[in-house]
Amino acid sequence: CDWDGGDCCAQTCENEGVQLCGQDQEGETIGFFCINPEVLDMWGNASCAVQHHSYLGDGYCDGAGYNTASCDWDGGDCCAQTCENEGVQLCGQDQEGETIGFFCINPEVLDMWGNASCAVQHHSYLGDGYCDGAGYNTASCDWDGGD
Repeated sequence: CDWDGGDCCAQTCENEGVQLCGQDQEGETIGFFCINPEVLDMWGNASCAVQHHSYLGDGYCDGAGYNTASCDWDGGDCCAQTCENEGVQLCGQDQEGETIGFFCINPEVLDMWGNASCAVQHHSYLGDGYCDGAGYNTASCDWDGGD
């Protein structure tokens, strides 16, 4: 679906009608959730545009912009099969040591039935006409159902 028509990346989004790029339906700024590997950063690499690169591969699934293909799925932190414990941070736990589980959306990590996982909280959001971003805009979720 051409990466939601380019709507999820600042570099490819085009304002059309009343809906402006980087804003929700009410006009509030929400930014972008770009995971299109063809959108490159200034060094020519697929963009892993996160604020704290030290969070990648630290044993904690940071989600949002970190849990993307271009950031190697938060350095592997979001899937039980790829997460490695680092220092005091244990995989599947928050910073206080509480078990929180994983939010694995890496299409290369398969579920127990051998399918690529589309692990999203609200399956009704898929194909609803709105680019939901984090977790939804993935190959395994058919790019937010085409949104």
